[in-house]
Amino acid sequence: MKIASLVLLGIGISLSAAANTPHPRFDGHWWQQADEAERTGFLYGLEDCYAIDGTPKMIFEDNWAAYRKNIDGVYATRSKLGEPVAQVFRQLGRKQNEEEHAGMSQEQRYGSEFWRGSSELARRGFLEAYITCPPHPRHKLSLDRLDQYIARLNDMYNVGDKRGEDAPAFAGPVADALDLSGK
Repeated sequence: MKIASLVLLGIGISLSAAANTPHPRFDGHWWQQADEAERTGFLYGLEDCYAIDGTPKMIFEDNWAAYRKNIDGVYATRSKLGEPVAQVFRQLGRKQNEEEHAGMSQEQRYGSEFWRGSSELARRGFLEAYITCPPHPRHKLSLDRLDQYIARLNDMYNVGDKRGEDAPAFAGPVADALDLSGK
């Protein structure tokens, strides 16, 4: 009887710990452990956020391999591992000038082509970044519902062509789709 009670107590503690596990901090520790596809998707989500939603609007002109290499370099220093990826990435961009800002449009956001052409991990990374992006006080999205958002966006964008039409129900930017699916 005592053994059964101890086993049940152990299971209860495990389940409680799992339920109270905080979300990743998306810092250098996370960066070093995350899959390459998830990290790349994360950077896409940050770019979308900083270039369109952030203030000031940022522009990122380098290639993705260079960004990943620069971020890896920052996190090679153990003292920098606690810095958020969003903060490190932001430093790799520059503020958009008036002309660039005027030229930015919703069509330049990541949308159907990105969502349908990316792996599940890249999509997850995009949403992790977009939801936690510092300039986003306006939306009410939560990492607690991440899997629900992914499933809903997969349906909206017809990932895997489940409807047999090779056409998404929604073709706009992921940011707009999140507004539709996050409510």
